[in-house]
Formats: sequence, structure tokens, C-alpha cells
Amino acid sequence: MKLITVEEAIKRIEQWTDIPCTHEVITSGIYRNSEQNQTPFYTMEVMWNKRGEPELDEEGLVNKNTILAVLDACTGKLTAFYRYGSDQTAENLDVEDMDDEMYRKVSGHIIQWIEKLGLPIDLGELVVRKKRLCGDKWYELSFSRARAGIPFRSYQQFDIRLDADDNQLLHLYCRWDDCEFEEGEERISDGNLLAKLTEEQLSLGYLPVLSLEKPFYVCHEHVIHAKTGELLFSDEIVVLERIALYQNEADAKPVKWNEQPIWTKDYRELLRLSDHVTEAEIDAPHPLFPDLAMEEKELAKELVRSYLSTAYADDPFEYVYTRKPDQEAVESFPQNRVVVHVHRMIHGIPLLMGGGIRFFFDRDTWELVQIMDALDFWRSVKAEEGDHAEEKGIAGNDHFRKALRTRAEAWDALKGRVTVKLRYMFDPHYPDPSGRGRKKAIPVYVIDCDCMYDGESGELVEL
Repeated sequence: MKLITVEEAIKRIEQWTDIPCTHEVITSGIYRNSEQNQTPFYTMEVMWNKRGEPELDEEGLVNKNTILAVLDACTGKLTAFYRYGSDQTAENLDVEDMDDEMYRKVSGHIIQWIEKLGLPIDLGELVVRKKRLCGDKWYELSFSRARAGIPFRSYQQFDIRLDADDNQLLHLYCRWDDCEFEEGEERISDGNLLAKLTEEQLSLGYLPVLSLEKPFYVCHEHVIHAKTGELLFSDEIVVLERIALYQNEADAKPVKWNEQPIWTKDYRELLRLSDHVTEAEIDAPHPLFPDLAMEEKELAKELVRSYLSTAYADDPFEYVYTRKPDQEAVESFPQNRVVVHVHRMIHGIPLLMGGGIRFFFDRDTWELVQIMDALDFWRSVKAEEGDHAEEKGIAGNDHFRKALRTRAEAWDALKGRVTVKLRYMFDPHYPDPSGRGRKKAIPVYVIDCDCMYDGESGELVEL
């Protein structure tokens, strides 16, 4: 795949926007997307600053004279643009919503910018989410995407900020993926889909945001192909493997703790391509996510087992590996690290929120460098509520109670509140024959429910 050059990028930006003659390019380069298999696969970043000005101001922030442009390095389309000076004065402005007359006036300028930049946006798909006047300085608008009135579930967004005096481009962010749409109107009716749902649509789990004492029945978020009925996504927690802790701590393998930040400032340099590179492949090995050997995965799991057997020995939980979309129990992680995903259960019931623990190991030394514990986060949130924390069972782990109500009872109470929403999402199975990341948007039904069922009292809890 051919990539644009720095010279081409600068030429395009200077044709599109006003780069002051007082400015010079201070950095440029092509970067791999920090996410795997995510578009744009490569971006070209060019940064200008006023001649003689430092890159950072006295407070360590980006200099107000700095301008940053980000292009898709494969297509040459602008994906982001920032004039940092406007950010640093925004907090001093009075902000108000535009009225319809002002919006009609400003939207004409938005359309002109879309056409001028050649953005891959169908104007009929724009859905305004935010339209604001920021003092008398600029207009700020944000859009999401819908096709024939059907919103996108996949993330799509277009944000733009224009100078109120001359409609000069101040900020832009565009995530509007080029795609084809699945043709045809034949869809399963939402009524037929609802009629086929059963109590299997519910899961029982603890929700620390509400209570650590009693479990709740919640409805799975299922995403179903609207034509074929195929289940494309489910947030249901499925146990793949239970972690058998050591009964004797002396049998556990020693785990060395060497705390370090999860992210360091230099990780982006790993994503940067050499200056002479003019072509790249979208399926090239990702520098942040190298393949792990099976022996490495097994070692990581054994270290987690040992650590849980000692540091977490007094907790009443059972620890398991679960199945989640696009996530394995053991994965490579940026900065030459390995992350292990563990989930908590008690009484055979998972913690739906606060249940996850992520253990980060250095791949060379196999030292434990960081732990991210979701339950610790919820405990800290509830601790700020003072006496309420004790009432909700956050102070200890021995307050968990079993459900007194059955899933059938919960379904009888909830099934009338379950809804089906029609959305578009990008087909996760679509093979792009062009190899350039073009996507296919398909209609899906999203199963949703606006409340939960208290497994102890039988009361409905509004979300």
C-alpha cells in the first residue's frame, strides 16, 4: 500500500487551510494506528509552530501558536486538525446553543468545508448532536452518523470548529469510514425477534455501583444481524476456565513486584515508521502487539495463579478466565508487556461491574509491573460517599448474599421492558477485497432493557 509523502501532505494542508507564513514545520512522520486492524491503518502527522517559539509553553502545554494536521497516510484525507491557541482561550468564553436560523447559516459553511476537504461524508447521513456558539469567537458543531434514519452502532463522528469572523478552520476530527451498505429491505421483524426471547436473555450478577450485598438480574446486550439472525456480539460472561489457587502458599511460584506506569511517553516512537518508508502493508506485524508463544501464555497464567494464591488469599472470590469479544485471557501489550485478564465470581455469580482484574508483566523479566483492579476502583468511589459505603457493603467482602428470586420470575417482570433497536454496524466478518480497509455496514438489532431486577427483593431498578 503506497503512503503519501511529507511533501504531499504539506502541500494538501496548505491548499486546504491557512498556515501563516510566520510558521514552520517542526515535526512530521507516519505512524501506525495504535489499535490493531483499525482504520486509518497509518496516519501522517505534520506540526507547525511559529518560528522561534518553543514547542511547549511555561505550563508545559502545547504552544498556542502550534498547528497540527493528521491525514490518512493511505488515502491522503484529512482526519484531524487543531489550532491550539483556540483551546487555551475556550474556557473564557460564554457558550450557548445555536438557534435554528443560526444553524442554517453555519451549516452552509460546514458543507463547503466537507466538499473542499473531500471528506467521505454523505450529507444525508449527518445527524447534528451539538451546535454551539462560543462567545463571538467561533462555531462548534458535532455530528453522528445515520443512514435512512437508522443510527450507527459502530463509532462514527464528525466534529468541526470554525472562526466566527471568517469561517476559518480551527479544529476538525473526522471518523467517517468509507463503506458499502448491505442491500435489500428483507429483515426479521422486531416483533418476531422479541417473541423468541426467553429467560436465557438474563444473567445474574453483582453490581458494586448499586450494592455488593445482593445480586441483580440484568438483560444481555445482544447484537443480532437483522437479516440472518446471527448473534454478532454478546456481553454475557461465559466462564472458560476456573483458576485453581494453591492451598499452601509455599507451593506458589514467587512473583517479583516492580511497579511501573502502564504507559510511558516513548511508546509512540514504536509506532513511527522510518522517514524513507513509502509503502506499508495493513497486515504487517503490529509493533505494539507481538505474537506470544504458548509457553509465554502458560507462564503468565501460572504467575497470576501464584499471585492470587498469596496476595488475594483472604478474599472470598473465585477467579476465572472468561470469553469476551476480541479479547483473550492472555495477550501481548505495548511496551513489551503481557496482560492477563481475570474475572471474579462468588456463589457461582460473576461481578458484572468491578469483577475484572488485569495483571501486567514485563515480557523480558516476568516481573509484575502493574495491576488494574476494577473492584478497587468501585471501592474508592463508594468510600467517598462516607457512611453510604458501609451500607452498600463496600467495606468488606463477606456480605454477598444469594438470590432469593428465580430467573423465571425475573423474566416475567422484565420481558415487557425489553426493547429492540435497529442500528447499522460494520460487519466484523467482512473481508475487504481491496485490502484498503473498506468496510461493510449491515443492519443489526440491539437488545436493550431500561431496568434490572433485584434478585433478593424482586423489585425493578430503573437504569
